[in-house]
Amino acid sequence: MSPFKYLDHTADMCVQGIGTSVEEAFCEAARAVSNLMVDLDLVVPKTRIQVSVGASSLEFLLVEWLGALISQKDLSRMIFCHFGVDIVTNSKGFRLEG
Repeated sequence: MSPFKYLDHTADMCVQGIGTSVEEAFCEAARAVSNLMVDLDLVVPKTRIQVSVGASSLEFLLVEWLGALISQKDLSRMIFCHFGVDIVTNSKGFRLEG
């Protein structure tokens, strides 16, 4: 089974990251979004960046995470192909470092 799926959606593209942990599922969702823009098999990793986001729920955290990656792609003119994240709970909900 693929680590991510593309799902039918009326207006936008919908992705589902699949993993044995929340962190792995978030990474696979990020790969799915990047793979929509370019064939990731053709991308050679050269630069590492750090992204930090927070949200009140895991659902909102995923939206913030993917939005931050898209923003970084546009600002830095890079596409990302390898992902790693740590997710922790805090007084405001959740924090992701990736």
